[in-house]
Amino acid sequence: MKISWIFIWVLLSGCAGCGPEINNNITIKDDINECAPACAHLQKLGCDEGKDLIFPETCTVDTDTCSSGVCVEGYCTETCEMFCKAMVTEGRELGLECWQIISKCSEIESVCR
Repeated sequence: MKISWIFIWVLLSGCAGCGPEINNNITIKDDINECAPACAHLQKLGCDEGKDLIFPETCTVDTDTCSSGVCVEGYCTETCEMFCKAMVTEGRELGLECWQIISKCSEIESVCR
């Protein structure tokens, strides 16, 4: 009986070095306010992840005809920031703090995940 309580205590205490190593670049819980700076940095680097998603659905700026996104140059578009906020709201762990400090696009997968 004592062994099981000790085991439970160790699990709940988060004992350093007692479990698998955690990659410190991963953000456990992203903040929706990090979407704008993260997307801006990815766009500056020219990463695909920072590009807007352009849908084939056409629209006009003066009417709200897009089912999702906004009208940009006659096409319904979801910006990087809009997509990011949707992913964070769903609970996806993107690692947005890490996205803001990478120096090349390939590091999104190799460093931030």
